[in-house]
Amino acid sequence: TNVMELVVKEDKDIYLDIIGDGEERSTITSLIKDKGLENNINMLGSLNKDELVDELRDSSIYISTTCSDVFNLAILEAMSVGLPVIAFENAGNSDLITNDIDGILIKNRDLNLMKDSIFLLINNSEKCNDLGGCAVEKSMNFDINVIKLDWIKIFK
Repeated sequence: TNVMELVVKEDKDIYLDIIGDGEERSTITSLIKDKGLENNINMLGSLNKDELVDELRDSSIYISTTCSDVFNLAILEAMSVGLPVIAFENAGNSDLITNDIDGILIKNRDLNLMKDSIFLLINNSEKCNDLGGCAVEKSMNFDINVIKLDWIKIFK
């Protein structure tokens, strides 16, 4: 919500859909209300695989604000449908995203840089499409069949 608050200050016609559900839902819902972002942020809750893919395909950008250094499957799913990803730089995200090639990595959890990167992609469809196209290609490296072949090569 902090990034979205900065974005909406510059453009009130930008919308964010939050996919997923969990113990933080009520906290996030309260933050959205406290910051007056009810018209800009939708809480979609849990989606089945088909609904998720449809929602991702209807989106322009995927934003991840997770701090975790683990492999982020949600980012990979977004990349696989051609969404450029903007995410905070950490070990897990850096394994998936090559900065300015197939997504944008934000150093030092810089919220203003994330906001600026969102506007960069919203206002530059060519850049957005280039990153998204490269994201699809990168995601193919993580296809289960490709990984199986790599493991078979290792164990031969």
